[in-house]
Amino acid sequence: MPQMKLSNKSVRMLTTNASHEKYKAYAKEAYGINLDVEVVALSDGLTKLVSYRLANKAPDVVSSGIQPAVYNAGYYQPLDGKINWNHKLWNDASLKAYNEQLKWKNHQYIVGTNRSIDGFIYYNTDMLDEAGLEYPIDLYKKDQWTWDKLLEYAKELTLDPKNTGTPTQYGFALCEAEILLYTTGTHFITMNSKGQAVNNMLSTEVARYMSFHDKLVKSGTLYNGSMSGREAFGTGKVAMASGFWWYTSGYYKMIKNNSFGFAPMPRDPSVKKYYSTAQGGGWAIPDGCKNPDGGMAVINAIRWASTDPAFGAADLKDRYDKGIWNEKLEATYQQLQKEMSGIPIYWAAFNVHNYWGEIWNRAGTSEPWSTVAQSVAPAVDYEIKKIYEAKLEE
Repeated sequence: MPQMKLSNKSVRMLTTNASHEKYKAYAKEAYGINLDVEVVALSDGLTKLVSYRLANKAPDVVSSGIQPAVYNAGYYQPLDGKINWNHKLWNDASLKAYNEQLKWKNHQYIVGTNRSIDGFIYYNTDMLDEAGLEYPIDLYKKDQWTWDKLLEYAKELTLDPKNTGTPTQYGFALCEAEILLYTTGTHFITMNSKGQAVNNMLSTEVARYMSFHDKLVKSGTLYNGSMSGREAFGTGKVAMASGFWWYTSGYYKMIKNNSFGFAPMPRDPSVKKYYSTAQGGGWAIPDGCKNPDGGMAVINAIRWASTDPAFGAADLKDRYDKGIWNEKLEATYQQLQKEMSGIPIYWAAFNVHNYWGEIWNRAGTSEPWSTVAQSVAPAVDYEIKKIYEAKLEE
């Protein structure tokens, strides 16, 4: 563990996740810290922080997502230089790159203690076996899992034996269409090397993906039934689906039946890496707290917990015992976490989802993407401007 001289070993944590109680033991063992963990509802996190700040009782460390307005208001202390990236605890290239993308105006206000790839392609192995198709994970290992291959598979796996126009089996459920955009290595909004927001609506990367999106939509392979695409895949109506990692909680029956597989998002043929969205535990030290050094020590302890195989081992064993996960799937998951490149979700922080209907309802129609982009780009510029000028009212 990084050396830290602490004059005060009482530390207060404010979090919206009850599982963070587990960090008490790590903070105690690493630095002798007595960690007081206060858990509040997700919707109450910022309100609680503001009230503590007004009462001069700011906690020493808080869990935090990407919140530019909070940074602008001066609620968090910059953590520049606080992390020793050369120490073995933090010496992880992918984690460092992820944190570089979390910077705001070239300052580190939140630190991600872990980085998890969060978007994948899921597939029904029985359906692929019946079609005589190689599994996407095996194509990935040969660097052959690309946009073109996904579309090819979607067509092969769409079955309409009576030519009714309504397939009995759909090839693909395009869930969370914005995840596939990450495969270009960018998104509607990203941060540059100086921690400045960049509007990519008019970029060649976004245009390239939207051209592929158009092909998918017009291929006749996408599920469009009454249930969600996630549910349709889980109940055997669809051969493949995109989605976040939490989707796997709905696929336990498939896992028990050994008919579930997953692979990275397909590679954009114009880039060399496999990209997807990335999430990571974000932590900040509030301005005005009484024990910032103690807060930083807790962040070190949280990073230690994320690297400790014993952390979460009991939960993993329980899933194995119940048959809702297995060693082979876990090994694949861990390997992909090491190999794939991830991009933080910034579109939510800048309210781009307010234009989801404008974007996705028009994409894949006869209207060219360039027209859609020209229409939406000024609105995204406006959202960026609003965030940069935002001041939280106390």
